[in-house]
Amino acid sequence: QHHDLEFSRLLLRILDLFLNQSPFPDGWVVISTISTRVTFKVINALINAPIMSTISDINNPIEAECMIIVRLLLTLTQKNNLQLESLTKIRSEFVFERYGDMRQDAASLLILFWSRLSLNLKFKLTSMIFYDTITLCQSKSLELRLAGRRIFSDLMEAEFFVAKSCASLETLTIETANSMAEGLGLNYLVEILDHTAEQLAVTTNQALKIEGTRFVKSVREFHSYLFDLQQHKPTPANEIERSTAALKMIAYLQKSGRDAILLDCIMFLVKDVHESAMNYVEAGLVIEHLASSLQWSERIFEGYNRRGKNYPRQKESERKEALYLDAIDMFSRGEDWERCITLIKILLQRHEETVSFEKIPSLLHQQGDMYASILNSDRFFPAYFRIKFEGEIFGTERNGKSFIYRGGVEESLRSFMVRIQEKFPTAAIILDDKNPQKNENVIFIRTVRPVFPQGTENSNILEKVLTYRRANNVTVFTYNVLKRKSTSETDNEFRDLWNHKYFFVTEKSFPCQIRCLAVVKEYIENIDPVRCAVETLKESYTSLKAAITESQKKGDRCGDTSDLGRYLGGIIDAGVNGGPRKYIDAFLNKKFEKDFPDLVSHIPELKKQLILLSELIPQGLVAHDRIRSELMEPFQKHLEKTFNEQWIDKMIRTVKESS
Repeated sequence: QHHDLEFSRLLLRILDLFLNQSPFPDGWVVISTISTRVTFKVINALINAPIMSTISDINNPIEAECMIIVRLLLTLTQKNNLQLESLTKIRSEFVFERYGDMRQDAASLLILFWSRLSLNLKFKLTSMIFYDTITLCQSKSLELRLAGRRIFSDLMEAEFFVAKSCASLETLTIETANSMAEGLGLNYLVEILDHTAEQLAVTTNQALKIEGTRFVKSVREFHSYLFDLQQHKPTPANEIERSTAALKMIAYLQKSGRDAILLDCIMFLVKDVHESAMNYVEAGLVIEHLASSLQWSERIFEGYNRRGKNYPRQKESERKEALYLDAIDMFSRGEDWERCITLIKILLQRHEETVSFEKIPSLLHQQGDMYASILNSDRFFPAYFRIKFEGEIFGTERNGKSFIYRGGVEESLRSFMVRIQEKFPTAAIILDDKNPQKNENVIFIRTVRPVFPQGTENSNILEKVLTYRRANNVTVFTYNVLKRKSTSETDNEFRDLWNHKYFFVTEKSFPCQIRCLAVVKEYIENIDPVRCAVETLKESYTSLKAAITESQKKGDRCGDTSDLGRYLGGIIDAGVNGGPRKYIDAFLNKKFEKDFPDLVSHIPELKKQLILLSELIPQGLVAHDRIRSELMEPFQKHLEKTFNEQWIDKMIRTVKESS
């Protein structure tokens, strides 16, 4: 009544403290509601006092007081004791009968007061009230949501009025939506954008309409990626979908230059998707990709502390180094020591260039441990599967397309089929060589093997190194189907046994940042019976040589002959697999040369492989005799006798005579 500005300022500060630090517990519904009602009345009186009549002026003297009033009214709309729907029925009815819904009263008063503020003042309020405004837009009350949308539209108009752009509000909206996405839905954002678009449609300010339309379109694009990221539940069955959505979001954020959210999205893929599923190599590749995109510069990066990861405010070069170290940790946990060594070399070169010699000894020690692990550890690698989807239930992204999946470590086909069936319970899962019923939703699954890149079979390379190379950095996969062209019965099926090799090529190599890649090329290679025999002999030679090498690390009479004994038995004893003996009977005769003259050119290679294998077998027998137990002596004598009688006396003599 007396236009006392100092008294008004003091009163506002008291109300601000009282409302945000209420001495009454929320459970004291009656007394806390009475105190809130008193606060509301005082704010209402202040708003309607003559002293507030100048607030629409651009250079008004009570700007700070206006900011406090707006914040107080926003606080009133979100007070726990005013949320009637969260109270018991009796308490809710008691409060409503006596005081009504004070949140709606506060919202009405907020809009009334808000409408008096200048655009310049609204712009200054943006950062202070934005989070509360978004929270208001998520209220269960329609009136409160409408109030929040109204304030949001005005904030956009205010920024355009002051800055001729909505870029700051766009960034604020996207970053706030990202931080709220996991705990709350995204419908509120759609409603905000729809309301803003409606307001833009009726505005006469063409410049505002153009910029506002761009703003709405940009936030909608972000929403589409965020929605795709959040719609899949965090279950193992949704791992591929979550990874795919995260990679799409990362690509969008990199393209739009939103570095503040980019790191959080990458950590989502690393921590929430890959690390939680123990996909450590994939997690390391995601981190490595980010680290390699950074520079060794002095530019300052803001700190990050979410998803169990903490990066302080630091230089870009320091962030790059920290990311490389995190990638090394992930690769080490995934036993991919080769990739660890590659990144350590990058850091060593950096520290030498910057004369950071104090960091080099620990890295060199770590590098040595990695090399030792490669030599001394037995590693097992993931299995690969080819999947083809046929059916409308799979959508346009899958229907009619083939994919290569990187499964678990030595995962069986049956185990993988069970996982896929859980994802698609109504689909039929069958092998490729079976014909599905028409109009049936079918998933074809086959185990595939990586095709070894050129050079991996170098005899001078250690077997453990070769094993790693065969399973990593691979883009081509294959499986075989053995079929006979002739339907007539024969004593030697190898004579007409063709190998149909199906090949599948992916655009990127495995492993990568995701455990599933689309097949971009398929082709078939038909291998004639002689070449089939040659390939089988080569595989037998490679397996036996690796087993002999591994046996050299074992002690005398240790009894561990599992692999070596199995390979020797399968190769020497023709009664087990009928291989080498039947190859000779099928191909090294005049009748075969007469019936299949176009295949005769492969016979010399077949003879060569038979002789090479016969020269390796004695080494295997000696190694087996050294490490076998006494109980295995009969098996040893049987192998030696069979080799001398069947191989030396008959098979090899036949091979040499036919030459």
